[in-house]
Amino acid sequence: MLLQKLLDYSRRQEHRPSLYGEGPVRYIVNLDGDGSFQSMIDTADPSNRRTRRGQIRLVPQVQRAYGIRPLLLADKADYTFGYTAEEKRVDRARSCHQAYVDLVKRCAIETEDRDVAAVLKFLRDDPLERARPDEAVELFDPSGIITFAVDNRVVVDHSVVQAFWASVNAVSEDEVQTMQCLVCGNHRPALERLQVKVNGIPGGQTSGTSIISANADAFLSYGQSASLVSPTCAECGEGFTRGINALLASEQTRFVSGNGAFVFWTRDETEFDLFASLDAPEPDRVLALLESVRGGRRSTVNEESFYALSLSASGGRAVVRDWIDTTVGRAEEMLGRWFDGQRIIRWSEENNQYYGLRALAFATVREPRDLPVTTLRTLFHAAFTGNAVPWDILYQ
Repeated sequence: MLLQKLLDYSRRQEHRPSLYGEGPVRYIVNLDGDGSFQSMIDTADPSNRRTRRGQIRLVPQVQRAYGIRPLLLADKADYTFGYTAEEKRVDRARSCHQAYVDLVKRCAIETEDRDVAAVLKFLRDDPLERARPDEAVELFDPSGIITFAVDNRVVVDHSVVQAFWASVNAVSEDEVQTMQCLVCGNHRPALERLQVKVNGIPGGQTSGTSIISANADAFLSYGQSASLVSPTCAECGEGFTRGINALLASEQTRFVSGNGAFVFWTRDETEFDLFASLDAPEPDRVLALLESVRGGRRSTVNEESFYALSLSASGGRAVVRDWIDTTVGRAEEMLGRWFDGQRIIRWSEENNQYYGLRALAFATVREPRDLPVTTLRTLFHAAFTGNAVPWDILYQ
């Protein structure tokens, strides 16, 4: 099952605090031990694609819809300062800020953490006037995430703060239905909405997409709605979402083109890198692969499970377009046939040219932006399964 394999992959990753995820933190507000404002630093680096929206840090994250729901000590200007540049949203910004302060107050009381208390003192004493974001930072972005450091200690990094955030968002049996989780098989409180979103699928909402979601009668089943159509517990829901996010974040496990994203991995950690050949085939590597397949030589990881997943996005939803569950040996064999099928007889096999997935896909359209995600998915599937490429694509 796809979600189980993603959960297994997430367990191979470095441990992270519950409901924390990597995200760009644009501003760090520096305070001293008694909560006095010192400075506000803009961490964005426009020259670096990864940090152009801010320094990447582990911060509290949870899915939120249209209601008011603050993120602990790491949120936008409306929650952190009660600041908005839109006059019509001033009242909402005040409500957001009050909810944010209430959450920090609760954290300070339950954790008895002095740094959290210092932040609370700052927030209670007209933070917008003291920080003056428009003056402190020349090009202030209200949508940027703001967090706090007290005497150079980043408060969201404190273990007591992390534990508090997990407890605040814990799912209680009194609040939701207890159902059998489709991933672990245990009867646990089931999430009506997954708490963490998938990040990195092109064409999706910037806030992320959901891999399980239903909001129309046509998608509902067994009288359930939202994520309960495929019930999962909080632990599994966070786990498999972390797994897919880790795959999408690494250049070694993802391939993105147009509005399509492809991820691939093996059950256990290996040095096997088959997908690199599929996108940018080097003649020497392809010849070695062909000789291996033709000669019947067995790879040392031949029986290792190999998984590949094709994704796109539709608004706030992740769309699974293809799911391949095979072995490394079988994938090698199919990819060898894929390249052998491209071969044009020449005076020397060393002069053969092999084409990557992206190059073949772009050859079907006049402009890359015209490429439908279905073309890449179809070629992707054919390369790894041995299925024939449909005539309509071959014609193009």
